[in-house]
Amino acid sequence: MNNDFNYYLILEANTGRTPGLTSVHDDDTRYLYKSTRVPDDTITPLAFREKIRKPDMNTDCLSLYAFNVYSKKVRDALEKHMPINSLQLVQASIESGEYMDFYIANEYKDLYTFDRKQCEFGPYNNGTDWGNLKKIVLDKELLSKIPLEDRLVYTSQEDSQFKLYHQSIVDIIKSVNPVGMAFLNIEQWNPGSLFDFMR
Repeated sequence: MNNDFNYYLILEANTGRTPGLTSVHDDDTRYLYKSTRVPDDTITPLAFREKIRKPDMNTDCLSLYAFNVYSKKVRDALEKHMPINSLQLVQASIESGEYMDFYIANEYKDLYTFDRKQCEFGPYNNGTDWGNLKKIVLDKELLSKIPLEDRLVYTSQEDSQFKLYHQSIVDIIKSVNPVGMAFLNIEQWNPGSLFDFMR
């Protein structure tokens, strides 16, 4: 596959003792749903979704519902290549500041890039709703018209749960041997594939 069109989902692959995250107040993370940057000095308070005794924080990826929260190790690797168009790493304050070495991935560019003819999905509602997705194929012709630097990281406008990372960005992250993180080629995704990374 041509690396110019090689995209991945980054998934949490942690133990049962690794906590999921939630916002302390709804307004704290609203920016993540608005496809916009926030001031660089923003600190976002987060909390564990469930209280866990001795949580396993030896990880480089935590889940904030549809968003990822990366460790300082991953942030530092990416910072060497910043700015990366449409990716902002926002400081998190987890459990009232008990854990400060994590950063929310704010992927603030939305793009339509799925190939409607080759994807498998349910009813198409007024040209905006991709329902019941079963197979994803990227529209290489459409992608080729977008400069690579403008599509290194983006959120799928067909379905916002999909945050796509170009091969070159994935290679940067892999170079630091991340723990608790998995990479899934977007065209190998299926409705049950996320369960493959639970452990």
